[in-house]
Amino acid sequence: MTEELEKKLYKMELDRDYYRAEVEVLMQKESLRDMFAAKALQGIMSNDDLLKGSINGSSDIKVKAAISKDAYELADAMLAARETKEAK
Repeated sequence: MTEELEKKLYKMELDRDYYRAEVEVLMQKESLRDMFAAKALQGIMSNDDLLKGSINGSSDIKVKAAISKDAYELADAMLAARETKEAK
């Protein structure tokens, strides 16, 4: 293997490690609450009864904010239930 090729491979390895570390930092920033809220939001968005007359085709930011708030309220409820279960 030539010295030039070795240098390129070494740089690629350093770049890979750098980006892997960056991804890990980003993943740590997402809290359990955020994950629960995302799952709740998926459920809300997949339920047509919850969305009729509210978000479908609407660009009303207040409606979207209310739905997002609901998702976090559900996430908070899930966290509370989780703490209750762990306390037993």
